[in-house]
Amino acid sequence: MNNNIYPLVSIVIPVFGVEKYIEKCSRSLFEQDYPDIEFIFVNDHTTDNSIKILESLIKEYPQREKDIYIINKQQNEGLPQARATGLKYCHGSYIIHVDSDDWVEPNYISSLVQKALESKAEIVWCDYLIETTTQSEQIINNYETDSQIEILKKLLTGEFHSAVWNKLISKNLYTPETEFTRFNQLEDLVLTTQHFLNAKKWAYVPRLLYHYRINNTSLSFSDKRIKKRCYEEYYNFKKVLHYLKKKNINLSELEPVLSNRINGLKMALLKYPENRDFEEIKSFYPESIKNLYSLHAPFLGKFKLYLFAKFNLKIIYKLLDYIHR
Repeated sequence: MNNNIYPLVSIVIPVFGVEKYIEKCSRSLFEQDYPDIEFIFVNDHTTDNSIKILESLIKEYPQREKDIYIINKQQNEGLPQARATGLKYCHGSYIIHVDSDDWVEPNYISSLVQKALESKAEIVWCDYLIETTTQSEQIINNYETDSQIEILKKLLTGEFHSAVWNKLISKNLYTPETEFTRFNQLEDLVLTTQHFLNAKKWAYVPRLLYHYRINNTSLSFSDKRIKKRCYEEYYNFKKVLHYLKKKNINLSELEPVLSNRINGLKMALLKYPENRDFEEIKSFYPESIKNLYSLHAPFLGKFKLYLFAKFNLKIIYKLLDYIHR
């Protein structure tokens, strides 16, 4: 196969606790109409039968077998680090990440590669469907612009989904400085922000090619998980802000979007005593307080954040903790 016509694509698929879904995911990948693909399955120390099911399934696709790799990790480190492990084994000109409980259309890879070659884009994305047990919801990402600032704004608001699984990425965008976070919340935003800060050209394929599964169990969170989630989002967004500053992005051009996101994170953190490092929170992009008025949030929450930022009134939160005992 002439690699000038069909550049090699590496697909990284982390595997953990997906014995119910791994077959559908893998079949959809092995049955792609694109010829030159290598499949990097990363066993994130799963304890179920996912890998056994995968190994059995591989035998049904002898034409793909030589291009399928299973990387076994010695301990579970979570999705971002599993992706990082898989990247070390990629030889392709392009990288795609697929979640092992999702599935894709047969022309998923070929459509994205064709667009990349035609447009010389380093990032190509497509539309997708959110799949639950009862319905499918179409998500259209027809946001096209040559402006890096506009793309970054849409990423920060969530209007343009930061997910890595509906995006074909040139391997050249993965540099020795590319960082995979250790926390799951906003981990896609951490990686995708780095890609768009380094890319010169991107493109969009207006087709529904990816099926993103949401399990009903993932829709409800205990109070403990919400607290953990708040901290992880805060930690990872600090990384995003670091990348923006490192690339000398004019942060004022991202306002009030940037401040709204940061103020929302601060308000969420301050709800939970165990998440409160007051000095740390206050020093995190203090400029955000100037745009507090534009944040869509309850007045009382914004007022407390204003007092905290202006006067460092820790006593407010300690008093509220006492009242709510």
